[in-house]
Amino acid sequence: MEKTFLVIGAGSRAETYMKYPLCKVVGVAEPVDARREMWKQSHNLPDERCFKTWEDALNPQVGKIADMCLVSTLDHLHFEPTMAAARLGYDIILEKPMACFPEQCGMICMTVEQCKVNLYVCHVMRYHPLYRKLKELLDSEVVGIIHSVRWLQPINLIHYVKSYVRHPTWSRVEASGPLTLTKACHDLDLILWLLSSHDYNVLSSWASRNVFVPENQPAEAQESEWCTKCPINTTCRWSALENYGTHKRYRHFVTDRVGEDGVPTREMAIEDMASGPYDRCAYRTKANVMEQYLAAIAVPFTGNHKALVSFEMTAFHDDVCWRTATFIGENGRIELNEHDTTLFVQKGTNSDGSSGESYFAFTAKDCVLPSDTMKGHSGADWWFMDTLMKGENLTTAEESLQSHNLAFDIDWDCNHYDCRD
Repeated sequence: MEKTFLVIGAGSRAETYMKYPLCKVVGVAEPVDARREMWKQSHNLPDERCFKTWEDALNPQVGKIADMCLVSTLDHLHFEPTMAAARLGYDIILEKPMACFPEQCGMICMTVEQCKVNLYVCHVMRYHPLYRKLKELLDSEVVGIIHSVRWLQPINLIHYVKSYVRHPTWSRVEASGPLTLTKACHDLDLILWLLSSHDYNVLSSWASRNVFVPENQPAEAQESEWCTKCPINTTCRWSALENYGTHKRYRHFVTDRVGEDGVPTREMAIEDMASGPYDRCAYRTKANVMEQYLAAIAVPFTGNHKALVSFEMTAFHDDVCWRTATFIGENGRIELNEHDTTLFVQKGTNSDGSSGESYFAFTAKDCVLPSDTMKGHSGADWWFMDTLMKGENLTTAEESLQSHNLAFDIDWDCNHYDCRD
């Protein structure tokens, strides 16, 4: 059944979600004129339904103009439009994280309950067939009660520099929250959901930041603050000219202009980048988010039993966000490999010392994406929207709040470790 949407924040995430066939955009709020005009044309919107600010779109005098409201602004701008949309009676799809501070997350949950509206936070990985199958295996105790979990979230240094060193908001904790929230929001949600947990205890956590600091800037850079003016901008691994100019998929980070093929040219990207925050030297951005975290978490799994979870997130692993995890139970283990889209089950050792049964419980062939237009998050964006539009929601607002609080707790409890010592 088709549903109408008011879109608040017309960036790439909104564009992805609104590709779902049963979504009809009837209004948009976007401060960037070029984007707003593009959405006006592509969705055939009248002038009076194209708003420059969320305040205009969610003004009580305008009223409720759609079935649902999609809030996909920058992270630090999630809170206020979500609260306003709830008060107008909208069911809300909210891009993660819910908000950048725990008090705001709690207020959102309280408000949607008071207003009796539905809140769907975009924990899209829950909806991916790979994770739904893993949840099924764990719930059926294929390898018995889970005793320990090893979870790795690799970021990749080039991706980390683009998204968390140079990004004007994601690079600062006070602007968008810690990396455990902005990057690991999916991971922590998955861990709690997979273990069917409504509780956790952060036993210990560590974090470090010691690579992208001023004292590590190469001498050849001559203390330059800007990549476009740096003498080594064609050879430096972190050159913004290369990161945002050469790679087409990243040019939209730094410019809203497009070339004849609909993609910004290298020249457009470099010219517009030079007047913004993405031109800063990676060693001199004043970023303060951590580069890696390691946490030990006790998570209830069955009855009074608690699984010990080792959670690691690092910028220094070459994989780009492909998660791996091992769930170790009394009767064997389950290994998750997101890159290969596999779940491998190894049953425990037999009483005579021989190896137990082993098999792939899920492979890539079990995961055929119905549409090639929504490939984000390995297709999870499609399954998220498909499930929601069919009336099923795998994530309650309270569950979203729980995983967000875990992200804050890991960061607050962490010991800052200097790996240069």
